[in-house]
Amino acid sequence: MNIEQEVSRVVATTSSAIDSPTISQRKVASTVLVPDGRAIVLGGLMTSSEEESDAGLPGTLLESIFGSGKQSAARTELIVIIRPMVIADNSDLRAVTNEVADKMRYVTNAPLN
Repeated sequence: MNIEQEVSRVVATTSSAIDSPTISQRKVASTVLVPDGRAIVLGGLMTSSEEESDAGLPGTLLESIFGSGKQSAARTELIVIIRPMVIADNSDLRAVTNEVADKMRYVTNAPLN
């Protein structure tokens, strides 16, 4: 089975003076062999960012007294869990459909029509 993962986001343009968004894309492709009904976990698209900002009058005594600073950090990781199933006939299809519907009812706690 061939699997492709992608994470895209809009970032500020830094390569030109044009004021338009740039789409940052990160992709990874994998080829895996998985037995019927067994799960596989794929991970690896990770990103970390740190941001620091200061407010006040720079270079003055007032900055140290009345200024403020802010630091933030974020980390994201894309993890994909796949459980492929071979559907050989209509009864297999009904069984898989019912299983997915049951799990969706559990997750959403609402009836599916």
